[in-house]
Amino acid sequence: MPLWVIGISVAYALAGRGVSLVINGRDDEAVAATVEEIIGGGGQSVGVCGPAGQAGVVEKMADAALSGFGALEIAINYAGIAEPPVSTVLTITEDQFRQQIDAHLMSSFHLNSIAGRVFAEQHLGRSF
Repeated sequence: MPLWVIGISVAYALAGRGVSLVINGRDDEAVAATVEEIIGGGGQSVGVCGPAGQAGVVEKMADAALSGFGALEIAINYAGIAEPPVSTVLTITEDQFRQQIDAHLMSSFHLNSIAGRVFAEQHLGRSF
């Protein structure tokens, strides 16, 4: 099962319940297709491409929610990447390991940090 299945499944479920969504991913075409599918199903969505392990990308996501929907009420992090096939601590390179840290840990840090500031200013919001 591809890693993105969980995140996209949650996005579709939320869109079906009327939640406006900022879709993020590293693949421009996949983000655009997801946004189009949500809008085509009657939902509201915008896309922000780029790795969520970079603070600037997460800032753009927060800005997109605020400008597109007037508020940021929920932040959910499903960012991640697969480790190199058959890798171990003996074979993974430092660069590959840093990519894992950025995708899995820094994305969570940036999302919670940036969304948390917005939530505090709004007196509203929740991060998962």
